[in-house]
Amino acid sequence: MSLSKGSFVVLLMAVLSMLLLATATLALPPTVSVSGVPANVAAGTSFKATVTAINSTAGQTIATVTLVNNVAWPITPQNTVSCSTASCVAEFTVNVPSNAAVGTIATLTAQATANTAEVATAIATAVVSGTPVVPPAPVSNKVPVSIEAVEVDNFELSSSETNVRDLERGNEFELKVKLKALATAGNVEIRAFISGVDVASRDPTSASLRPFDVEKGVSYVKSLKLRLPESAAEDTYRIRVVVAGRDNEEIVQNFRIKVTPTDHEVVIRELSISPDETIMAGRAVLATVRVKNLGDSTEGDIKVKVSIPELGVSASPDFIDELKSDDSATSEEFFLRIDQCAKPGTYDVKAEVSFDDGDKVVSARKQIAVTKGPCEASPTAVATNGVKIIYSTEPQSLEAGGAAVAYPVIIANDGSAARTYSFSVAAADWASVRLSPSNVVTVKPGDSQTVYMFVAAGKSAAPGVETLVVRVKDQAGDVVKELAFSANVVGASAAPGVGVAGLAQLLQLGLVALIVVLVVVGLVVAFRRMKGPKEGEESTQTYY
Repeated sequence: MSLSKGSFVVLLMAVLSMLLLATATLALPPTVSVSGVPANVAAGTSFKATVTAINSTAGQTIATVTLVNNVAWPITPQNTVSCSTASCVAEFTVNVPSNAAVGTIATLTAQATANTAEVATAIATAVVSGTPVVPPAPVSNKVPVSIEAVEVDNFELSSSETNVRDLERGNEFELKVKLKALATAGNVEIRAFISGVDVASRDPTSASLRPFDVEKGVSYVKSLKLRLPESAAEDTYRIRVVVAGRDNEEIVQNFRIKVTPTDHEVVIRELSISPDETIMAGRAVLATVRVKNLGDSTEGDIKVKVSIPELGVSASPDFIDELKSDDSATSEEFFLRIDQCAKPGTYDVKAEVSFDDGDKVVSARKQIAVTKGPCEASPTAVATNGVKIIYSTEPQSLEAGGAAVAYPVIIANDGSAARTYSFSVAAADWASVRLSPSNVVTVKPGDSQTVYMFVAAGKSAAPGVETLVVRVKDQAGDVVKELAFSANVVGASAAPGVGVAGLAQLLQLGLVALIVVLVVVGLVVAFRRMKGPKEGEESTQTYY
């Protein structure tokens, strides 16, 4: 039988394929071993494991060598190495974690894979023994104290969200912080503040203590004063307590408070005085008081008073008939005359507001400096047709275009019936003039009234002495008396008593001293004694 050339090639290729298949079927897995694995290892250490793989079949090569473990210990540089050689030796570093528990058994499995896909494995074990290596704990840099308790007016606060302290706005409260020293330390300080309130408020919404030292194991109680602003909205806020050292991390704890309004709560928003810094004795202070009702109820008959207690000076109180919730009102002007012989110094101008049927009172103060006045001057008194008129002839200085000064006129009725008098001022083109409280007054028998003439020199007024004439008429229109007053007009730079206050000096009282009041009282008393007993009354005599 003869074969063609093509048939012979096909037959040869078939025989070769059968031989290759038989060879692959007869290939053996490579030989693999692992060495260097200690039986016992310590936590936090490492060791080297060596994996050796050798081929077992001619023409066979080792493709890869791998080392793995059942407890996920890190293996470096990597756990698989490529070879492509007849034999392969690979070295691995096994890292035992520092937190590995004593008694842990790690099974390390070495695996070698041949290029013909045969796989061989080898196993070694290691047991964690001894005491684990524990890294040192980080050193805390916090101030060595603990906050044991925080109280508001003897009510213990809690940093939990469920414990909220109710406080009324506008009230001052005491915050007590109890600390315990965990170690002896110096320069410990405490700060506390209410977060979320108006930082421009004048109320002390934050407080702090001077640094102090603590001794280990000793407890300390520190007090701070805080105040909820009157303008604080009805809401929930946080008091933040901060304890720190000079070079320590601070400890911060937060405590919740709730602000609620009261039924009756009136506050003084502003006490305005003019002049607001300096005034000469013998002149007057003009004051107004602005109040606001922060309570839930409408307030009635709010009484407003202004005084200078140290000088014994006060004005008649003003009453605000009604003030609804959240509304504001401003009082009438208060006129406070300072004695011309008052001792120079700094004095408090005090505003006092009473409300809720007089059960509640709030006050505010401002300071004013009083300079020396013309103490030697004396008033002039004239008597005409049963009326006594007391006024000052002492000239007063007016700044051109500046503040007004006041000339007081006291009129006393020595008659037996009430009398009405009117005041008028002759025209003066160099100044503006107004009479207060009115140009018409009614004076009861034996009583007196005061009328103030406020004079302000115009900007174009020429420097020099000017005269003003006040006519006093009775109810029939007849002139009772003409009173002449002098004014010394000066430039802005030459006005006496004009310093830091400058244009703030709106009013000036000339020569109205305590002696004026005494003169009036004396005249009234003398008049009553001269009149004797009324008809129908019997005089009483005593005989010895």
